[in-house]
Amino acid sequence: MSRRSFQFVPLGTLATFSQGFQVPLNDQVSSKTDDSFVRFIRIVDYTQNTKDVRYIKDPGNKYFVSESDITMVRYGAIGVIGRGKAGVIANNIFKVTPNDDQLDKRFLYYSLLNDPVQDKIKAGNSSTTMPAITFGIAADLPIPKVSLSTQRKIASILSSYDDLIQNNTRRIAILEEMAQAIHREWFLNFRFPGHENVKLVDSPLGQIPEGWEVVKMKDVSDIKWGDTKTTKKSYVEEGYDAYSAAGKDGMLDHFDFDRDGVVLSAIGANCGRTWFASGKWSCIKNTIRFWSTSDRATTAFLFYATYGKEFWPKRGAAQPFISQTDAKNKMICVPTVELAGRFHEYVDRLLRQIDSLDRKNENLRSTRDLLLPKLISGKLDVEDLDIDAGLITDELQYEEPPGLTDEDHEILDGIWDEIAEEDEDAKTNKRPISIEDVETDRVMAEFRQESRKLGSTTRADLIKAVSRELGYRRLGSNIEDVLKGHLRAAVRRKIIGANGDEVWPETPTMDAYNRDELIDTFKSVMRKNQEYERDDVIRALANYLGFRRLTESVREPIKSAINGAIRRDVLSYQGDTIWREE
Repeated sequence: MSRRSFQFVPLGTLATFSQGFQVPLNDQVSSKTDDSFVRFIRIVDYTQNTKDVRYIKDPGNKYFVSESDITMVRYGAIGVIGRGKAGVIANNIFKVTPNDDQLDKRFLYYSLLNDPVQDKIKAGNSSTTMPAITFGIAADLPIPKVSLSTQRKIASILSSYDDLIQNNTRRIAILEEMAQAIHREWFLNFRFPGHENVKLVDSPLGQIPEGWEVVKMKDVSDIKWGDTKTTKKSYVEEGYDAYSAAGKDGMLDHFDFDRDGVVLSAIGANCGRTWFASGKWSCIKNTIRFWSTSDRATTAFLFYATYGKEFWPKRGAAQPFISQTDAKNKMICVPTVELAGRFHEYVDRLLRQIDSLDRKNENLRSTRDLLLPKLISGKLDVEDLDIDAGLITDELQYEEPPGLTDEDHEILDGIWDEIAEEDEDAKTNKRPISIEDVETDRVMAEFRQESRKLGSTTRADLIKAVSRELGYRRLGSNIEDVLKGHLRAAVRRKIIGANGDEVWPETPTMDAYNRDELIDTFKSVMRKNQEYERDDVIRALANYLGFRRLTESVREPIKSAINGAIRRDVLSYQGDTIWREE
């Protein structure tokens, strides 16, 4: 049902603005040396989501933003609206603080993304050298004047799409890590099924398992330039996936390939990065594409074997590039046909799931972007809008191939559990259970995860973040009281460090605990004189300390602590069975 359009008022009548903090490059560090350092948020953190995180000495609360705060870029990438990061913002970014009784933060965020506002930002550029906006330009931006109730309904509708996209993105990351973990274990660490019976032999790339072979990429793949005559100028609104040197970033009205393949960025900032392509697709100028021509190196294997910019030889200083000749002659180690086929059975399913989730995200973004202008303008009535709730009910399925050995299961241990948990979280977030019924180990995992995201923050902000991750849209007094108790437990378990109202991630990895601390923790997860399997204790202790994934980096310190406890007669054992003596 349509309605009359909303009236608009200047943003300056509903919000205030505050500029960030200027910090010389020499005063920025890549890791926190002590608790006086805080996250420093730069433009690149919003535009590229860079892993190059910076920290600075805490200049005070004046320049600090929380994850829920809205920011705007002042110079260069004007029009970029930021949120979801906590720390001190740089001076080329400013914070937009809405009047709580007039403007909802989430509604403000989507209003600033609306095309008319974005067009006004770009049209109001105040500089002839570098794109820039002033507080005056920002204050004049048009914002709908509607009730807070209507604002929150609109924001909830649009946020539901972003929540689904974020959840799918987390699941994609876990699936990718799962595939990379298998490749790393089998083909880099040489801990593949049956490796105990295979000796290592010399090769041009160092020692490799007997029966494996070092070959050139051209010996096991069809490797050629992308379409050098086609550029982004040929992109259309709808069509088939197209890859440039920046990745999958457009569509063409035709497709060159209908098969699996790998696209390599051959020049520029992404030089050396690869993408797995499937279905109907094309790749344009400045790319190289390849796929398998050998049973010993399937296309999926080639994707993971060549993954990472450091794999590819590059030329050029100012503008790095990869020549087709260098790519063809790059040496690679390939396994036996049997092992290559086994790896393909695992990874092909994961890649299909990744592609499916990626396409769902594309549909979600498209639907959200169609809804946004209609909702923000008032042309679509929020009361009558019917959202397809079925979008959130899709379950992620993974069928393990037959014939897995115990070692196979050990390689996959913990990774698939995480995927299942993420999928369960998506369902739980629809209708949260009572806070009293949420398992303590899950809450500890959320405190660990959210504290790593926020870095140094306040108790209140950390509790709010954990509450959101548990699926509660409103932090009521009961939920807050229960989470305060859990936070005290997280501090006792050294998951969280605390000093007054300030909190931070105390132990970001299991290695941050010393052996004595882990040995003391056995008393919390093992009853005296009750027998347990070692693996059960390892998993229980990891969960107790908030580690959701039981990776080798988590498992090994616990195994070492068990051995230490046995030597001290704290634990006794018989085979794989252990029990606590004291």
